[in-house]
Amino acid sequence: MTRMTCSTYVFSLAVALGACSDADRSGGSLGNLDTATTADSAGGGDGTAGGGTGGESTGGQATGGEGGTGTAGGDSGGMPGTDVLFDVGNEGESGAPPTCDPVDFDVTPPRPQVGLVLDGSGSMQVSTTYEGAQVSRWAALYGAVETLVGDTADVVDYGVLYFPQDGNCGVDQINLAVGAHDAATIMSVVPAPDALPGGGTPTEAAIDLMANHLLGAADERPQAMVLVTDGLPTCGNGASGVEQRIAAALADGISTYVMGFAFDPNNANAKQDLDAWAKAGGTSSGGTYDFFDVSDGDAVAAAFEQIVHDAIPCTLELPEPATDPDFVEVRVGGTKWPEVDDCNGLPGWTWSKPFEEITLCGSACEQLKTSQTAQVTFACPEG
Repeated sequence: MTRMTCSTYVFSLAVALGACSDADRSGGSLGNLDTATTADSAGGGDGTAGGGTGGESTGGQATGGEGGTGTAGGDSGGMPGTDVLFDVGNEGESGAPPTCDPVDFDVTPPRPQVGLVLDGSGSMQVSTTYEGAQVSRWAALYGAVETLVGDTADVVDYGVLYFPQDGNCGVDQINLAVGAHDAATIMSVVPAPDALPGGGTPTEAAIDLMANHLLGAADERPQAMVLVTDGLPTCGNGASGVEQRIAAALADGISTYVMGFAFDPNNANAKQDLDAWAKAGGTSSGGTYDFFDVSDGDAVAAAFEQIVHDAIPCTLELPEPATDPDFVEVRVGGTKWPEVDDCNGLPGWTWSKPFEEITLCGSACEQLKTSQTAQVTFACPEG
């Protein structure tokens, strides 16, 4: 920093200071001024001590410290000499520009909570095909569930309920509480292919029990039930009771996928009932019906794959809020996706909870469901 002494540079700074001596006498402030301490003059006036011996005044003499020459004062006492220091800048000082280091995160979708509601009634003993072999419907369902959880137990929290549980219409317990289980744990609670429970079809009671269980385990992650049945209810309030309970679950944030296994293709009324259940659950197969109309075990396995793919969310909570949302980059599957206004148009990503949560759209979402990981970067402004 360079400082200039007013008494030394009075001529060069006269314009800027309006004459230092005049300002000194008037007591005015000149920017950033450094002044000495005040001393009494002999004439009774207060003189400001200068850097040296004060000059004579009419009323007396003010004595300052060693340094500059005092200025003559009036009857009230002289103003002693003052060395005024004026800050003229930061010459010679240089500050480094602010630095920015990009921050990278690997972000995975939240694990959805999925309750499998499996029909184990007596009609599931009827023969069907699965992987080229003739097996019971229950054996085919068992095989499809085994494939499902073997492929997806690392990204989905599963719970299991099969019905009935007493060989009649009883349903009184969740067979496996929803949670992060490995495939072996999940399959350990599903009756073996040759150990079908049998009995009636208490679909409404089963849906009610699983929905209440999921509601009790809710923690803001997506929740869904997957109902697999080969017939209409034979217990409870019939098809309308199932529809009402599924609709109530959706109101609580729990969607329901419905799979009709080997339904009579000529039984249009039964298919309309299952279609109404799927609509009430807020889901669709994307086919002729909103429920999944599957004819054999292989179709069950394919439907499971589609359902779980649909259930995996494309919403990602960031590890920390973005401090500069204009410089957030999102990559999935090696592709950098653009920010879009919403998910109704181009693929990319949008803020679903500024600036803490993003949702991927279109093909970016599909890529996330496959890769299960997105790379999010808090980048730096260019330049």
